[in-house]
Amino acid sequence: SFEDIGYKHIPVNDLTSLKALGVTPGFIKGFKDIGFDNVSLNDATSLKATGVTPQYVKDMKAKGFVSKDLNKYIQLKNAFN
Repeated sequence: SFEDIGYKHIPVNDLTSLKALGVTPGFIKGFKDIGFDNVSLNDATSLKATGVTPQYVKDMKAKGFVSKDLNKYIQLKNAFN
């Protein structure tokens, strides 16, 4: 559940958006596991919508693209699509 990973009192509209995009607590936890502790729900939906996954971030870091800003990975993914 989202509460188990630190999200309390999520508005129903946000839950609907999360479900529609297939954002799961496990998806968000994947980013937390690689050092992104403050993933907003808005960021989570953007990450899912653009196809940025924890594995993608790991792959880009291995190639030398290192950022503490998840939006930079979204921009990178969009630049190559």
